[in-house]
Amino acid sequence: MKGKIFSKLKDYNHILDKMLEEKNFSEDAKNLLLSMIYKIENSYNDYAQIKGIFQKQKEFIDDIIDIVSNNCKYIFLVDPKKDGVQLLKKENVLALTDEKEQRIYSYPTEQAILYGIMDIKPKYFYIPNNYYYIKKQFQKLLVEGTILDSTEVIRNFNGWSWNVAEDTGINHVSNIIYQTIRILIDEEFLKEWEDDASRKS
Repeated sequence: MKGKIFSKLKDYNHILDKMLEEKNFSEDAKNLLLSMIYKIENSYNDYAQIKGIFQKQKEFIDDIIDIVSNNCKYIFLVDPKKDGVQLLKKENVLALTDEKEQRIYSYPTEQAILYGIMDIKPKYFYIPNNYYYIKKQFQKLLVEGTILDSTEVIRNFNGWSWNVAEDTGINHVSNIIYQTIRILIDEEFLKEWEDDASRKS
């Protein structure tokens, strides 16, 4: 069992190393990415079983690698002791992203990097124009809920118990509504809705 865990990690190390050769990431950012993948590998299967998630661990990690490869040119780690951190504090987020420039500005933690990766991922959630009065707010809520849902595996779950101590500052309303929709509708439908760019408006 132990050998399988480390062989999988080695495979992801190799994939990330090849990809990161073409990226302008610092060694610290690279190490945090590898540590983040390691944490996800160690906790994802138990987390998915407890929560009732159908997406496989490999699919989740492959999605992360695809986002970093295709949607992220730069990861800038923000020193909490320096002036640059003020913008993160003002927005009350773990990471800020610039989708056009494909940049992530993040606290130097695995959780913050994962938050930035999930934030920079293109998300659409088409809503018909006849719902214009709630369209913008509902799309924003769904996007925030998606990010929080995707980061929960290392934000709240430590392999054997749930920890909500890190939830201060997150949008609990978005999280609760998104989780309710996920339970009532269907996880696969939410993924398709999120990725559907054919009717983007």
